[in-house]
Amino acid sequence: ENVMEGLPYLRDLGFILGFGFVIVALFHRLKLPSTTGFILAGIIVGPQGLGFIDDVHKVETLAEVGVALLLFGIGLELSLEKLRRLWRPILAGGFLQVGITIVVTYALSRFYGLPGNSAVFVGFLVALSSTAIVLRGLQQRGEVDAPHGRLTLGILVFQDFSVVPMMLAIPLLIGAGTSGSDLLIAAVESVAIVVGVLLAARVLVPRILNLVARTRERQLFILSVFVISVGTAWLITSSGASLAIGAFLAGLVVAGSEYRHQALADLIPFREVFASLFFVSVGMFLAPATMITNITPILILLAAIMIGKALIVFISALILRLPPRVAALAAVSLAQVGEFSLVLFFASQDTGLLDS
Repeated sequence: ENVMEGLPYLRDLGFILGFGFVIVALFHRLKLPSTTGFILAGIIVGPQGLGFIDDVHKVETLAEVGVALLLFGIGLELSLEKLRRLWRPILAGGFLQVGITIVVTYALSRFYGLPGNSAVFVGFLVALSSTAIVLRGLQQRGEVDAPHGRLTLGILVFQDFSVVPMMLAIPLLIGAGTSGSDLLIAAVESVAIVVGVLLAARVLVPRILNLVARTRERQLFILSVFVISVGTAWLITSSGASLAIGAFLAGLVVAGSEYRHQALADLIPFREVFASLFFVSVGMFLAPATMITNITPILILLAAIMIGKALIVFISALILRLPPRVAALAAVSLAQVGEFSLVLFFASQDTGLLDS
């Protein structure tokens, strides 16, 4: 009976990966990004499309694992060394972009009649860009260390870290017995989580991996990386942050050791499969019929967000006295809304922060 229960998962996985493979191969020939292909595959196989997969809950579970591995890989690629080099764009650029975006979005949302707490939450959602897509694009073009690449990456890192306090702010926004002291506790908690992770990355993990590496057993090494990652993710998740954030910080922890290249080489294949699952699952939640009936407001919102965010990034870069060309390239890179917004959005479901 248990075997039979597991089979639908396998069937769904087969459908997802099979469809994804066909569409991405087609997109590759048309020189279109694979991410778009995965989302389209999700629309086709999902409950709103041809309905091959009708249980969205199963997909949600797969997607959560997918986004966790995706963000683990991003954490791995960043490394603490890179963060140290990028501290100015992270702190100054990130603070300006996230801060201004939340304020502007809040003002517009209030103008259109959203209640205050929902307006702040919409600000959170719009402030974040897609680390996964932008980082992949920068790497493919070899622009990570270009001036605009450094600014873009710095702002993305700040956004990723600000998701921890944003997550912890959800219960405060729905007014679940909030007070000034609760706010303070949440802020201290999120800082403590990040500091704890960075300390572990500097002190503990390199020593453990060093011991394992001496055995020269590849399987043991992969297993130890998994144990450290899962353990870190679990610790962070149990303190109230999401699994995705836990995985991102776990990636940073492993990236702090000299074996990050080995870990990257061993884990990248897994990550690609699960990343594709995440993007397919995004497609499954899209209802094409609803999109077509509301196409005008959707396109207006899309234009407003992309132009608005690009302008905010451009202004932030100019405030930092960067050349207009660098400002413009970073602005175009960061104009979209990212996967962390979806993670935040799913975390807010059933709280009444946003109505359907």
